[in-house]
Amino acid sequence: FPVTIFVFAANGVWEIRGGDNGFTATSFMVHKISNVGVYAPKSIVEVEGIIYFWAATGIHAIGRNENGVFQTTNLTIPTIQKLYNAIPDASKKNARGYYDLAQNRARWLYYSPETKEFGEAIDIDETPLPTIVGTMTSPVSMLSGTSTGRYPEIAKVNGSTTLIIY
Repeated sequence: FPVTIFVFAANGVWEIRGGDNGFTATSFMVHKISNVGVYAPKSIVEVEGIIYFWAATGIHAIGRNENGVFQTTNLTIPTIQKLYNAIPDASKKNARGYYDLAQNRARWLYYSPETKEFGEAIDIDETPLPTIVGTMTSPVSMLSGTSTGRYPEIAKVNGSTTLIIY
């Protein structure tokens, strides 16, 4: 696959990629992946080719479908939507995501006034992802795969836009 730049903004997510010879002034493509934007810029986590982020509506995942096209899926609807909806907006906006190497999963921390610690971890490891991971059927199988050796570069553009170059 050619090099892809992801643009995360409050109003959506875009993929920008070049042709077979890379980016040139006349050879690039812009594709809007989602109308759902990132709500917490520091929540973006990449694990084995799937990018997770917190949106106002839930935790979303971006991955390639069976045709190789990037698309997004809300992972919280069938699992933890009630928990996610109960998190105060200020806590959602400041959530921080990270890859937990020891447990091989994406995790997030957010502030919760009910606890004496900073936040609680939310794990995505049992939610099926039938529409975006092709032959993989769940994050458990996805997270147990071997590393591709490719890592994203993350750059904060402003308060509502973050770039990930992958």
